[in-house]
Amino acid sequence: MKNQKYITFLLLFIILTISLSTPYASGESLPVTLIYSSNRTPYTLIENGIRRFFTDKSIDISISSYNLKKQSPDVIYRKIETNAPKILFTIGTRATRFAVKKIKNSPVVFSMVLDPEKFLGPNVSGVSLNVPTEMKLEIVKEIIPQAKKAGIIYSQKSLPYYQETTEACKKLDFELISIKLEDKSEFPDAVNEISVKADFLLMVMDSTIYFSQSIKYLLTESLRHKLPVIGLSSLYTKAGALISFESDYNNIGRQAGELGLMKFKGHTSGRSSLVKPQKITFSLNMITADRMNITIPSEIINKASETFGK
Repeated sequence: MKNQKYITFLLLFIILTISLSTPYASGESLPVTLIYSSNRTPYTLIENGIRRFFTDKSIDISISSYNLKKQSPDVIYRKIETNAPKILFTIGTRATRFAVKKIKNSPVVFSMVLDPEKFLGPNVSGVSLNVPTEMKLEIVKEIIPQAKKAGIIYSQKSLPYYQETTEACKKLDFELISIKLEDKSEFPDAVNEISVKADFLLMVMDSTIYFSQSIKYLLTESLRHKLPVIGLSSLYTKAGALISFESDYNNIGRQAGELGLMKFKGHTSGRSSLVKPQKITFSLNMITADRMNITIPSEIINKASETFGK
């Protein structure tokens, strides 16, 4: 009799555990909404990562996708209010700004956002786009082992990047040559000074410093001074930077999916969180390397996601 009661209790416990671990009953899908800022290839890769995360977790989701480039924000808002998604994923700054301002009844998980900290709030989480500086410097050490002095040009807006770079340089034994700009007109002089003092320059995400004209000036002067530039995406590498680092967009999607699921299950209810990218990719410009007399190890070249001038 005791054994039979024990078996009954055990079966009930197993059924309850399974029901708690499954978001929806068998045959139902978890309603999820995804908002794009525009049409960009990385955005699609992030959605693929989100889908793959839930597939790997054996969770069926039904995704409603909207694009602010193609659809009216008012129409999107009404549809979201009607559908009441359990998780709202935003991809891009514009989509995130829209969701944070308009949507109050669904947890928001963002990605592909500049200045992500300013969007964090109750029930708003996200995956940072910024590649950790330490990860960058570890690969730079392999490419330019003789380099001892890292350069950075920043402003008040990019102060957090400067602080992160300071810590990373201490940890990896680089001397940091830094110049803080009060005005964008100071940029040419800063580039000339860094070119003399530093062994390479780390670009930072700062639109007050880095815009089309200043980037063109920097890359032109870097070739003249043989100053390797560490860029922010493959576009910079293609334009002349020695190497640029990017987050792995598929993996950002997976991380966003994981954050969303935690929100849905209530593990982070009412709390915001920002996670760093777990995986990165990088691109190389072999023409720049040749002009600067830099020999890049073959194992590094083989790991590059893109190689220009090979």
